[in-house]
Amino acid sequence: MNERRPWGQIVFNFPIGKDWKFQQRVRYDARFKEKVQNGEVMDGHYGFNHRIRYMINLRKTIDGKPFNQHSTFLSVNNEVLVNFGKEISGNHLDQYRASLFLGKNYKNTTIQLGYMYRFSPQKTLNNYKHYHGLTLWISQNYKFKKPKGSI
Repeated sequence: MNERRPWGQIVFNFPIGKDWKFQQRVRYDARFKEKVQNGEVMDGHYGFNHRIRYMINLRKTIDGKPFNQHSTFLSVNNEVLVNFGKEISGNHLDQYRASLFLGKNYKNTTIQLGYMYRFSPQKTLNNYKHYHGLTLWISQNYKFKKPKGSI
């Protein structure tokens, strides 16, 4: 099943001392998903719904040094994903995610590797799936603003 998902997000970072960071993220997904009828994907027929994702993240450097471009850190995350829109009925909870990562900052890139647990309610009542997995996140920060004093 294909899905088109344009999204936007806002991230709030809060330093807590020199070697701790707290982050909140709110993301909106516009979800265009191929429809399914009688267990078969209807090619080219898409439904639409909204999804809001709220994540909290706590990071601590593992060497006790301040966060910088070369920090190594541990990260604990919790994220709730909620669907809404005309096509959503019954349970609006899409997923709950919890994770523990080991991360490394580079100049404009952050790499995190670790464990993620996902809880996902299914369409039928009292039917849930639990996923456990190894996860690799690579985040790229594009900085278009020139530093002061550069031409």
